[in-house]
Amino acid sequence: MPKTASSSNRDWNTFDLLEDARANVPESAEAHTLLGVLRESLGQDHAAFHAYRDALTADPNYRPALENLRRYCDRQALDFGNPKINPAAV
Repeated sequence: MPKTASSSNRDWNTFDLLEDARANVPESAEAHTLLGVLRESLGQDHAAFHAYRDALTADPNYRPALENLRRYCDRQALDFGNPKINPAAV
């Protein structure tokens, strides 16, 4: 589906809301993960990676962030078990 001006505006409004949520509740793994999903949908894969890492720093057991980070690592041929890449790795 092609991006329209209104869908692009929705992306940025959502981005702003998630950035506010992250700033106000930095321990929210969900806000970090949702921001990562949005960044990934916009083609900002490296920024998404950092958002997923932030989510796992907040909650190492947050499954959506673990799954998204694993998918990113698979695509980039990174070691998901490396604690420098995955803060939840033991």
